[in-house]
Amino acid sequence: MASQSLNRLKQLGLSQLFERYPDFSIIPSAVGELALAVTIDFQTSHPACGEFTEAFSIEIHVPLSFPLKVPRVLEVGARIESTFHHIGEQELCLAAELRLLLLTRQHPT
Repeated sequence: MASQSLNRLKQLGLSQLFERYPDFSIIPSAVGELALAVTIDFQTSHPACGEFTEAFSIEIHVPLSFPLKVPRVLEVGARIESTFHHIGEQELCLAAELRLLLLTRQHPT
């Protein structure tokens, strides 16, 4: 299964993701998907809050049928309130599913 997932990853051109973001790693996943994990660090500022640094640990679960089905993105570090842009407990709501389908078909990577 792992080799099938890796071959599918290469077919989709997602190997570019590893070149651009080398901190991503492949993690164990359910049959029929490829799961990637990374911690994203960033710095930002706001006039009312000043500057701050934050980090989010996420998993991206890419179905082998991608781009016909959209990936699921999970925030696994419990840094984002579960009532804020979540579908269920960990899955993040990034946009309407139809919008995500259109975007991933136009620009898979």
